[in-house]
Amino acid sequence: PARPLRVFAQLRGNVWTNDCDDFARIVIDFDNGCVGLCEINTTTTRPLPRWHLDGTNGSASAPPSAAFDTRQWARLAFTPADNTAARDLPVAPAGLSESAIWDGFAAACRGAGPPAVEVDSVLVTTRLLDAARQSSAEGKAIDVHGALPGRRE
Repeated sequence: PARPLRVFAQLRGNVWTNDCDDFARIVIDFDNGCVGLCEINTTTTRPLPRWHLDGTNGSASAPPSAAFDTRQWARLAFTPADNTAARDLPVAPAGLSESAIWDGFAAACRGAGPPAVEVDSVLVTTRLLDAARQSSAEGKAIDVHGALPGRRE
């Protein structure tokens, strides 16, 4: 339900190539006061948690997996904000298999099924990616409020 207001990003092609980012840090401010931070770093020798989430009720994180093991990434350890005992959260049920994803894509291309992603969500994501690229080039936050479809007044 929250809408992005501003994007600030640092993007670098450090090690592997100059024309593709191997480090990205993106901060998004939302209209409900939330802040999203996404960091991707394929050049580090010390892997960070795959996911780290902070919220009003506490924090959760998932361990890294050099083998890209999604079962490992699905394991979230939760630490409550009130400093009670940490616990593992239940693992979410498995989603679609890779073959089911491609079958759905093929059906959508034939007009025999719905698209996996709605056009409106792609426009928002593309605008945020464009704003991140602009922010990194200019070294400042980019206002996206008003530039995204479905804007709330």
